[in-house]
Amino acid sequence: MDVTFSTTFAKSLRFTQRQPALGLQLELQIGDLTRLDDGRDPFWTSKSQYTDQSAQQLFEDVQQQLIGLQSVIANGDALRVWCSETAEDQLGFMWLCHQLKAVDVAVTQVKVPLDVTCAMPTPSFQQFSGLGEMDPQQILTWQLPETTVTLAERQAFSYAWQSLATENTALRVALNGRPMSVPADFFDAWFLPYVHSEPTVDVAFGQLLEEFPPGMPAWWLQSRLTNLQKS
Repeated sequence: MDVTFSTTFAKSLRFTQRQPALGLQLELQIGDLTRLDDGRDPFWTSKSQYTDQSAQQLFEDVQQQLIGLQSVIANGDALRVWCSETAEDQLGFMWLCHQLKAVDVAVTQVKVPLDVTCAMPTPSFQQFSGLGEMDPQQILTWQLPETTVTLAERQAFSYAWQSLATENTALRVALNGRPMSVPADFFDAWFLPYVHSEPTVDVAFGQLLEEFPPGMPAWWLQSRLTNLQKS
């Protein structure tokens, strides 16, 4: 079973390979890492203000994803996990290893680069902010290595996950190749010029995504820009 931390990429994988793929869109780079078991956590209400779903619906959607994972684990299916270097993917992988730290199941990992060069038809260079923007059909042609994640390695990642989970910080980003906790205003220095130069949050949001895609969910960006404009 293919597993990703992007529901968009999982859907594309299912279409491309004509086989099941599980998307775990957990957004663990934001907020309290214990919220997956708590539908009353403020995260769900905050997100609902910038999406077309209620807090309860958002929580239930994630629960369905977790039920799908537990079903796969119960079946003893081998798992192939697709990850990039984003904080979301790295944290998702660590969380998954925590779930599998004592489970006798085969796990492999495929690391996908987000910087891509192409020689044909003309030389080009592309940078993606996450797997959700990428084409699985193209990625499969790269024949990326698939490495085994042993039980001992999963247990080691589980310890790292537990350490991060106890910090309970507002935000996490990938710095020097690893996820680190940062304050909620970490991106504000980059965001402020867009807020101050544009008449509305929507216009500032569009320009920000075009010129500086930070690899954060759209709803969180809108929330942060709105708060900055009010301040």
